[in-house]
Amino acid sequence: MFAGLAEMGGKGLRTIGLARATLQLNWKVAAYNLRRLVYLKEARVEAF
Repeated sequence: MFAGLAEMGGKGLRTIGLARATLQLNWKVAAYNLRRLVYLKEARVEAF
């Protein structure tokens, strides 16, 4: 997971304020999860 996030821009944030930083990190994690879901669906991996 951490390598995937690093590939998408890492955990470094360029925002001011905890609320904006939290929101930005949540968006990055959501995008990573969607990319992972698409990969699993294409690979026909039954994850559940």
